[in-house]
Amino acid sequence: MLVPLLPVFHTSAQQGVLVDKVTIARIEDENTAAQSLLNGETQARLFAMEKVDTVNNLQKHGFNIVRAYSGLVDIYVNPAPNCTDGSFNIFADRRARLALQFLIPRDQIATNVYKGAALPTLTSYIPMMPDYPHLLGTLARWQSLIDSKGKKYGLQLLKEALLANGAQLKDGKWYKDGKPVTVKFIIRTEDKRKDVGNIVADILEKEANLTVKRIYKDFSGAYQIVYRSDPAKCEWSLYTEGWGITGMTQYNYDDAVWFFSSIWGSMPGRGTPGYWNYANKTIDDIAMKLDEGNYTTVDAFYKAINKLIDLGLQESIRAFVVATADMYPFAPGITGYVQSPIVYPWNTYTWLNLHYTTDTIRVSNRYVYKSGWSWNPMGGWQDMYSRPVVDAITWPAVTSRPTDGKTGWSPGHTTTWKVERGPVKVPGDALVYDHALHKFVNASEANVTTAINAVTYNLGLLGKIKFHDGTTESLADLLSRYYMIFEYSFDDSTNTTNDTRYDPNLVYDWYTTVNNFVAIKINNDTSVTVYTNYKSVDDGRIAGASSPWTSFPLELYAAMDTLARTGNYYFDIYNNGEIIHLLSPDQCSAMVKNLQQLKDNPPDWVQQLIKMGYLTMDEWKARVDHLVSFYNSYHHLVIGNGPFMLTSYDATNDVATLKRVFGFPVPFNAVAQEVAYKKAELQVKAEELTSNAKGTPIALINVKINGQPGTKDNVVIYPLLVNLKTFELTTLTLEQMGNGQYKASLPKDMPEGQYQLMILAYPIGYSYPAQYQSVLTLQHMAATTSTSTSTTSTTTSTTTSTTTSTTTSTTTTQTTSSTTSSSTTTQSTSQPTETGTKKGGSNAALWASVIIIIVIIIGAAWYAMKK
Repeated sequence: MLVPLLPVFHTSAQQGVLVDKVTIARIEDENTAAQSLLNGETQARLFAMEKVDTVNNLQKHGFNIVRAYSGLVDIYVNPAPNCTDGSFNIFADRRARLALQFLIPRDQIATNVYKGAALPTLTSYIPMMPDYPHLLGTLARWQSLIDSKGKKYGLQLLKEALLANGAQLKDGKWYKDGKPVTVKFIIRTEDKRKDVGNIVADILEKEANLTVKRIYKDFSGAYQIVYRSDPAKCEWSLYTEGWGITGMTQYNYDDAVWFFSSIWGSMPGRGTPGYWNYANKTIDDIAMKLDEGNYTTVDAFYKAINKLIDLGLQESIRAFVVATADMYPFAPGITGYVQSPIVYPWNTYTWLNLHYTTDTIRVSNRYVYKSGWSWNPMGGWQDMYSRPVVDAITWPAVTSRPTDGKTGWSPGHTTTWKVERGPVKVPGDALVYDHALHKFVNASEANVTTAINAVTYNLGLLGKIKFHDGTTESLADLLSRYYMIFEYSFDDSTNTTNDTRYDPNLVYDWYTTVNNFVAIKINNDTSVTVYTNYKSVDDGRIAGASSPWTSFPLELYAAMDTLARTGNYYFDIYNNGEIIHLLSPDQCSAMVKNLQQLKDNPPDWVQQLIKMGYLTMDEWKARVDHLVSFYNSYHHLVIGNGPFMLTSYDATNDVATLKRVFGFPVPFNAVAQEVAYKKAELQVKAEELTSNAKGTPIALINVKINGQPGTKDNVVIYPLLVNLKTFELTTLTLEQMGNGQYKASLPKDMPEGQYQLMILAYPIGYSYPAQYQSVLTLQHMAATTSTSTSTTSTTTSTTTSTTTSTTTSTTTTQTTSSTTSSSTTTQSTSQPTETGTKKGGSNAALWASVIIIIVIIIGAAWYAMKK
């Protein structure tokens, strides 16, 4: 169980001068990085620091520590059933995979390995994510099941799997066909995942009696084995997988689809042709319906996510361990960074608003670039080390807000949009990209007449924002992005020709666009309408998913195209081949040379843009000159449109320099107020014993946001009631009684018994809830219009925060309305049936302890790192 530590909160309103130049240096060792901070050699660390004592020492010396739950650690499992090397893979049996859920000591790892700076978790959904209240029933039921059955049950499941597959226990070890049952465990070495891997390996060796081959690898080494080899080769069994959270979005089905289904290429095999590929049809069907937006009500949407989580936990291709409270140090005097409950601080908006006592700072990262990584805008920048750079050099038009996941958010209000729900008619002159013909065609030629939805965008930065090579962004850049996506996502090979413009794994990077884009209509120089088959219960998600925006220029796409279409280079790092990266001297030199040869004779797709009037020949030539001039000045091709640009990269020392873009069209303080921290205070009076009849008041709630009464404009309140026997999750009826005062009542007659009451209050604009919890008993009483006279409890819960930065929250009109809300009930009923697992959680005391842990997790979210 986690113990809450003392909370710390401070703001980071901009002071000092705007930072103009940032140097990023590689310092791999955390102790060395900390010493460089103390010595004044660096002023911040881009990669999260892990050692609590080190962070405490920095804090004592005046450093501000930004904490965000921006990391996830899981055990990734290879379930390939028939190993080509003849070896036996026990994890092909689902019971063995499920056993890991019970064997992993999450609390021990959070407490001993991460020193309390982590939350035990079963999925990627944690309390600071705004969708979390809708998933609480499923998550808590599984937690109760694991807590009640424990490690003993995990060992039993593993034994059942071994015996069923013909293994025998001899001399304290399991054997099959005379050979030890061996687990090939890829364990990352750079961080605490090494400790996590060793703990799990010890359990498998010493308690489960398996033979474990510990294979220690860094990022590059692990990547080659786990993600770029055929799972059927059985070069690995388990892997200490890690993830960084770089964004937040409401109505987040993405996490469940990515981590539990195969439709986006995130399962073993990654959908690679010729490989053995894991897939589960039941899971993939639900995932596909979520991705296609086929659940048209909020209730159905969340039921589907709950079902997907439930099935995903049963399959256990991933066994999550912890969400890490990542710690990012900033020197005294650095201000303007964005605080978010779950997103790392070095996002685009921090770069925009970064201030210090001088205009130059030096920061460190574990790596800037490492050989084999892909630095390109099509399938690259998939590692956390490069994310700060790409966030510095890019600017979005429509995205989600990093502090609460608000969808359809335009930072700086530079873009407006409007969704037209359909079916809608596609005008004949709208443009469709035909990848078989390698060109845009009119919708009328393509016989495209309808789309499910349409989104009209007014892109206020078109014609104003400049790429770093000096080119002004225009409609031609937007259209070039579609060319690249569709050409390289589809294989148009014939019996006689090989389509070299095909990257086998790229379709997964652009899955939503490839599967939903229908056509684009150019309205004027700054406005387009995108016709799409993307559906969602939320207009903002439709607008974000359908955005035509690009942060990279046409001439860069054209340069990369010359290299990729040779068939010898790929964009996506998961391919087995040389990866395009825009820091490579050899590749950049070749791309520049190729582009210069095309200056007077552009490629066919550029010629089409010229013929359609979206580009002139003179503009094309000027663009080529701009890119060549950029390369000659900076010796790389990392060209974006963001508030900073990469001006140098020293490959020998792995040092990058970024400089602020002069004349950037979005003011440095344009988004500061929109992403500001908000504090919720919650006071609840609830009964311990009351009637189970519809309309019975359960709790009186008083809410304040930043000291002001909570209203529908500044807070979303989730009054939740969980049946301790069935795990049915019910949303109470919420009625506003006065200034910041609410009453939560039963929405229907409820079964008698014990319930867990949870009140979560999320400030609008900041997804960190104030919380209250208690256990109450509902029973049949003669009086049903008021609460009983039994003892009441009053609790004040105040969210506090250290500084943090920058996907998921859902608000419903029922809970934000000042009128009486309707109820929502969610129940997840499927269980791990094949292993004989029975429904858990009938023990009310056990369930209460589970909820207490959840509440302590929320309460421990912001704290001083002191033992």
